[in-house]
Order: sequence, then structure tokens, then C-alpha cells
Amino acid sequence: MYASDNKHESSQEKNECVAAGPQAPRDIENSAGSNGITFGLAPPVEEMNLCNIHFHRNAEHKSAAFSTYVEDGSNSGWACQEPAAGRLAHKHVEYNGCEGIAAGDTIEVHWVYTTCDTVTE
Repeated sequence: MYASDNKHESSQEKNECVAAGPQAPRDIENSAGSNGITFGLAPPVEEMNLCNIHFHRNAEHKSAAFSTYVEDGSNSGWACQEPAAGRLAHKHVEYNGCEGIAAGDTIEVHWVYTTCDTVTE
């Protein structure tokens, strides 16, 4: 489904699989390319509802801050290339907070908003 050019409504007239939208993994430091915008802008956050918060190991998009590729099955992605700094840089940290996440791992947090009529708990 595609949003119209200047409204926050969808249109079934276009094929849903023609092009990837903003969530497709990409190098966000590289602005070259000729893909046109095929989706409308989201409304202001005040007009949307927070529907999900989640995180995963490694970043989906490459950038200057996350430019080390990590091959890790379904968790493959981009990691921070800078080592830890400050007083924790050389300290061993035991971490058992989340399965599959270790101290020093790169994580990406998503706050997902929707225009659907939903209640945030």
C-alpha cells in the first residue's frame, strides 16, 4: 500500500511490491540514487499512537556511527566501530539482562507509532 503524495491515506492503485519503502536496509550516509519517493510523510507524532517498543542486536542501516558489518544470521547488521570509552572501557561487565545480548553489543531501539486507532498500555 502506498500513501498518496500529500495526504496520509493509502492507495491500492499501485503494486505493493514495486519498491521498498523507508524500512529497507540502506547506507544512510549515501544520498546518491534515483529512487523516487513512493510514500507520503507521516503525520506529526502528536497525531499518532505509540504501539510498540522493541530492540534488536545490530543496526539495520549503515551509517558513520554503525559501519562494521556483522554476519549473525537473523541478527546480521551494522555495529558501532568505536570501542567503549571512559571508565568502563577496560572493565569486564557481567550482563544477563536480555537473552542474546552481551555488554558492548550494538543495539537498535525502535519506537513504533501508528495512525491506527489503538490504545497504548
